[in-house]
Amino acid sequence: IQHATSRQSNFVPGVIEHLTMADLSTDAKVKGLLLAGFCGRPELGVAVEKCITQTPLQGPDEIESAMWAVTQCCRDNLEKCLDVVLDAFTDLSPDRPSKTELSERDKVLEFSGKRIAWDLPKSAVSAIVDQCQKRFDIADYLSFFLYRVDSPIALSYWVRRRAEEMRENRKAGRKTWGDFFLHDEWRRSLRYGRIMSAESRQALWKI
Repeated sequence: IQHATSRQSNFVPGVIEHLTMADLSTDAKVKGLLLAGFCGRPELGVAVEKCITQTPLQGPDEIESAMWAVTQCCRDNLEKCLDVVLDAFTDLSPDRPSKTELSERDKVLEFSGKRIAWDLPKSAVSAIVDQCQKRFDIADYLSFFLYRVDSPIALSYWVRRRAEEMRENRKAGRKTWGDFFLHDEWRRSLRYGRIMSAESRQALWKI
């Protein structure tokens, strides 16, 4: 993608043209949004907005790809586009069809959590934290995107939230396995040479 965007002058305009086409099929919309997210170019932000607003987002695949494109491309319209995606996410069912199947909301996290959490721009981190504080009904889902992000803002929010939950659970005599997520995630990251930045470590030490 880097090669294409730097060598082919019509590549980004082609992505814009694709995203702004009317009556895109689900498959075409998902692929276009994923490609836009991997490009990560701010000039794609307006096209991403049009793509996710001209027809309602439906199903985990469309919502996941939209979340990826919005967090990577949108700048001036980030809050507006994030509202569109999260409104659609809220409409998804939180219930599992069976013990072995993921809920529609969990499917979004299964896919986008792996993709987004490793590469989330600072502006998107702040926007997601703001949404967590406003959307209490889906804050647990949104915070899933934050604990893997090497950002003082993200880690501070996630650790403080988990600490509050731990205090409440201890008072009630409950256990929460999620308390181990942060430590385990960063321990695994070391295997791939991914080390937490000094800024993030300092923020955690202050907490």
